[in-house]
Amino acid sequence: MHSALAWEQALAALNKPSGWDYSLSRFDGWRLQISAGTSEEAQHPIAFLGGVSYLSCPLVFSHPRFRLARGAEVAAVRAVVPVDDDDQVLAIDAETMAGTTSHVFFIVAQSIELVSH
Repeated sequence: MHSALAWEQALAALNKPSGWDYSLSRFDGWRLQISAGTSEEAQHPIAFLGGVSYLSCPLVFSHPRFRLARGAEVAAVRAVVPVDDDDQVLAIDAETMAGTTSHVFFIVAQSIELVSH
């Protein structure tokens, strides 16, 4: 379990440029790998989310801004899936392959681990 402060610090680091193409590159039902790079072919893992219980996100997206979801966003996610006390609702503001308009996507997870390079 990570505190909201630990999540905020990890997300601040995650928001530093790692390329513009991102993907949810591996998921085993519990642990989700996020990769980034200047193209899909040049991507490398940048973070792992543990205890993932909900995904509402395309597999490939661009120019993301990672943040914790706000109150109304958390309430909307809670209307779909239970959010436990040790869960965090991650919001991703990102463009998709459909165009340059930014959309908000959500992932519910218990932990975040950055990959150091």
